[in-house]
Amino acid sequence: NPFICDCRIAWFRDLLRDKKSNVVNMQQETRCEAPPQLKGKTIASVSEEDLVCVDKSSPGMEDSSHRFLPCPSLLLLLLLTLLYT
Repeated sequence: NPFICDCRIAWFRDLLRDKKSNVVNMQQETRCEAPPQLKGKTIASVSEEDLVCVDKSSPGMEDSSHRFLPCPSLLLLLLLTLLYT
């Protein structure tokens, strides 16, 4: 699934950074797809300052139809992380 790395994904970044997490390779495998300046970076390595949300009323706002939505596999992964930490 493509991850849009903006302010709405900060909670997930914090979960990935949690030292108690036992999910193998999750920190290295989850990467940003957008915005362009973050594409390819691991979510865990993105700074708080980079996780911005642009007001939709701002001029030049892109179509935001590609927002991050948790999928069933991600929710299962999060549940397993919580169970084994």
